[in-house]
Amino acid sequence: MSCLVRVEVDDNAVSRMATRGGGRGMLLIAGFARRWGIGSAPGSGKRVWADVECGVLPGVGCAAAS
Repeated sequence: MSCLVRVEVDDNAVSRMATRGGGRGMLLIAGFARRWGIGSAPGSGKRVWADVECGVLPGVGCAAAS
């Protein structure tokens, strides 16, 4: 059984929409996330989300994994 933790970050900067070929942050996300995506944040701006498998990042654990 695998355990995933979803991380979401909202940003109000509509003029700098993230793209799959975007900046350094996108390279980091693509390197450790099982899957990730970009959508609209409530109000305005963008939301970047990533599903990270437990154990990939230090300190990210899961009760189901014990």
